[in-house]
Amino acid sequence: ELIDGQAHGPVDPEARVAGVAELDAAGADELVFVVDQKRLARLDGTAALAAIVPSGFAAEAAAITDRPLIEVPNPYAAVAAILERLFPVVAGWSGVHADAFVAPSAELGEGVVVAPGAVVDEGARLGARTEIGAGSYVGHEVVLGEDCLLHANVSLYEGTRVGDRGLFHSGAVIGADGFGFTPGAGQQLKIPQVGGVVIGDDVEIGANSCVDRGTLRSTQIGNGTKIDNLVQIGHNCQIGQGCAISALSGLAGSTVLEDGVIMGGNVGTAGHQTIGANTMIAAKSGVHGDIDAGSIVAGSPHLDIRTWRRSIGAFAKLPELIRRVRRLERNAERSSEE
Repeated sequence: ELIDGQAHGPVDPEARVAGVAELDAAGADELVFVVDQKRLARLDGTAALAAIVPSGFAAEAAAITDRPLIEVPNPYAAVAAILERLFPVVAGWSGVHADAFVAPSAELGEGVVVAPGAVVDEGARLGARTEIGAGSYVGHEVVLGEDCLLHANVSLYEGTRVGDRGLFHSGAVIGADGFGFTPGAGQQLKIPQVGGVVIGDDVEIGANSCVDRGTLRSTQIGNGTKIDNLVQIGHNCQIGQGCAISALSGLAGSTVLEDGVIMGGNVGTAGHQTIGANTMIAAKSGVHGDIDAGSIVAGSPHLDIRTWRRSIGAFAKLPELIRRVRRLERNAERSSEE
């Protein structure tokens, strides 16, 4: 019922599930899951209580293992739901710890937790059941929705607004000044960054990632977007809903990501460009201009994935091509001498 699956085989309704494990390490009270044919072949011999398989795999899986099967549309989503049920996040503290500081004008909803060493500044508003980890800082007039979680040592600068169920891992810094300077009088003159950061619902930001405040308008991150560790989001960026940005990527200022963009690790954008909805960008790509919606690109500078693959194939042949050209040149020189 939890994962909207269809059971196959002898299922014991009283069986207790202790967890989810790898195929070759599962115990008799654990589940395993299969996502493709390669994993399917490894079902033979598993000691698991049952196996979660994709739709259409049940008949083939039953021929490999005598374990009960649960057929689901998306095994990853099913495992996520199971793990959330079995291993809920438990706050280490309750209420406001004596070693935390909460400003008199701050507003705390019901069930808010503020751990030791945390600071909640003047005018901040924290929604119900939000948790502020040890050593974290919630700045002046910051707004956090309900059920948010800040792990230890997260910093939310003034002017940051976060929706419900935001998750921030340790070291994340939200709302620091954008990198805005202009040459003048023999030095770089700082342009005041007076915008904020607006983050939607269900956004997760990884450890040591940074989201800069806007220069005039707010940097924005849409509902459901997930940002990995060590990611830099520059000032004025506008990120849509349901995007995924992998580790070590950097968005220069005023980059626009429309809904559903998926970005591999160590991708860089040049700024002031729009990446269309549902675009996929391969790891280590360098984006130098606008990208149409639904594109798949790779390389630096970025190319359509099919062009990039042909280019990489041709690049691998360059040493042999150079040798052939040199032989042809030598032969041509001999012919001219004769």
